[in-house]
Amino acid sequence: TQDEKIPFYIQETLNAVRKALSLNYKQKDIALLVRTRKQAVIIGEALVAEGYNILSSESLIVSKSSQIQLLIAILKLYIEPHNNSLHKIIFDHLWNWKKLKGDYHSLANQYIHLTTSQFFEELKKSYELGFNFQKSRNLPLVQLVDSVICAFPCINSNSPFIEAFLEDLFIFSRQKEATIGNYLIHWEIQKEKLRVATPKRADAINVMTIHQAKGLEFPIVILPFMDTPLSPNLRDKIW
Repeated sequence: TQDEKIPFYIQETLNAVRKALSLNYKQKDIALLVRTRKQAVIIGEALVAEGYNILSSESLIVSKSSQIQLLIAILKLYIEPHNNSLHKIIFDHLWNWKKLKGDYHSLANQYIHLTTSQFFEELKKSYELGFNFQKSRNLPLVQLVDSVICAFPCINSNSPFIEAFLEDLFIFSRQKEATIGNYLIHWEIQKEKLRVATPKRADAINVMTIHQAKGLEFPIVILPFMDTPLSPNLRDKIW
């Protein structure tokens, strides 16, 4: 499937960026063109994780980060336990980080329909997580989030997205009653506004959709995801 190819797209894109920089091009000389906004987020997050600066209308929104979506799903489970959709977000993130032996669909179906406590107990065994859902619920909000980040090895605590999220969480906890429910309300209101800070006039790689790039020109253009179907939701029709 296309999702299974994502790690390969990312690796080859990073290789191409490194090669361009080794030939003395600057980051601002490089443009990464993708077909969808989702792809811009995926590739942008990978570039940021490698320490590159990027310019992108989509990729720098904190809520678009898969690691942030994992954290928010875990927080929501304290308010909405046994929510299968939230279980699936968490399971999918871990699966993409490290696949288990067996078929994805049968394993996902087996995991996501458990109670939330059972769900995390099974994840602890499979992914060796040091996380106790029941005990952690009594922690202060900032400490709770810190414990989740430490417990999940798939979360990079040095990620600019995580740092921006923690800064927002810390500021919120100093201004208002820092309960999980209150923060989630705050999050829903401002999640599209919170972005990773980038220096003005930064030497940065441009990440954009092909549509956004019309009329622009760059010395180096990299095109990942180009075998993605142009219209993936369309089916052949019989007239």
